[in-house]
Amino acid sequence: MFPSSYFGLAYAEYEMFGAETSDGAPVNAFVHMGSTDAAQDWADIGADIIDAFSDWFSPYLYNKHDLIQTLDILGGGVGPQSATFYYASAFTTPPTDWPAESIFSHEIGHQWWGNMIGLGDAVSPWLNEGFAEYSSRLYGYEVWPSYYQDYLYELYFRYFQWYVLPNGEAPMSSYDLFSLDALGYQAITYWKGSHFLRMLQWYLGDDVFEDAMRTYAETYRQDESEEVVTVDKFRASLEASTGADLSGVFDRWVSRTGFPVYEWAAEFGENGEGSTARIRAEQVQDGNLIYDMPLAVSIWSGDADEPEIFRLEFEGKIADETFLLDGEPRGVKVDDAFWIWGDKIPVLTGDVNGSNTVDGVDFIYLAWAQGGEAASYEHWNYYTETDLNRDGRVDAEDLDLFNETFGEKGRIDD
Repeated sequence: MFPSSYFGLAYAEYEMFGAETSDGAPVNAFVHMGSTDAAQDWADIGADIIDAFSDWFSPYLYNKHDLIQTLDILGGGVGPQSATFYYASAFTTPPTDWPAESIFSHEIGHQWWGNMIGLGDAVSPWLNEGFAEYSSRLYGYEVWPSYYQDYLYELYFRYFQWYVLPNGEAPMSSYDLFSLDALGYQAITYWKGSHFLRMLQWYLGDDVFEDAMRTYAETYRQDESEEVVTVDKFRASLEASTGADLSGVFDRWVSRTGFPVYEWAAEFGENGEGSTARIRAEQVQDGNLIYDMPLAVSIWSGDADEPEIFRLEFEGKIADETFLLDGEPRGVKVDDAFWIWGDKIPVLTGDVNGSNTVDGVDFIYLAWAQGGEAASYEHWNYYTETDLNRDGRVDAEDLDLFNETFGEKGRIDD
């Protein structure tokens, strides 16, 4: 009856747990008998995710949604119309375990990206998977501290940086994607795809981008249009909504490979109006390609708990601006929330905590991270800022580099 490739996803008796969206659509979790302790929570969260995406993108069209527990061998999830399937232990993981909701919010995201808004660009699967992953992170920002999601965006880039070699990369939109190994495909389609949307959010501004995404979703939703989406249609929709010319941005990030590498320095000072921070950044990646995306600069000053956020704009490969602060500066970080897919390397080697001075506090971080290795569960103490030579491990070489700059303060011209 079934083709040889068929395998059963459902294999046991189920118990049903129900919830409703704010519009009254039933959301039912079907969970194996005997593993139901968290099932009602997941039904409630499924309804909450649908409500959130309906508010952010467009109304949910289907008259119900089922969340279905399958086998752990599935290893992830599947999101056909009005139902999502998940590996078994997703339903037995308590929602309080971060980031347990990510798989649910990603797969429910496919109700929009892939189902209600159909993909018509065979070489651009990021329009489906990258959008679903971006949606998942948006929901994560709602239910967890923001730095959890910021960390995931950084981790996406670091995994790509460590494990996808230049000859193993392909543009986000290209047939070359399908000749990559599984990790390369995932890194580019899911991780870089979601990160590209987040860069557009930073570039255009939260409110403008949110409105543009809603317009895009509502324009191409099945009940409004029979058209399927492409990269060109997505860009044209954003440009029509925002008035921005995004051709250069899409060319650099979607149609090409590579990423920017920034070296940056900070110098604190005074002028007639008060305390200042001068920030200089230079793009040092190989080749002539210039990335004109501004960088976020976080500067802590006075007694404020939260930093002031500035936009560092580039002219060519160089950005050099002086910012007037509300109080005496205490520290600085470039792209602290990791908005930009690329590496940011402080010229002041050893300034781990961003105080713009290499001191004993930095040594404490470096000592704690000794022996740490990137992406190793056995070496959980790895901390990117302490990997001073960016070789994926924290060891004696990093201590030697730290000793060379101990006691130095941030300066630019010399």
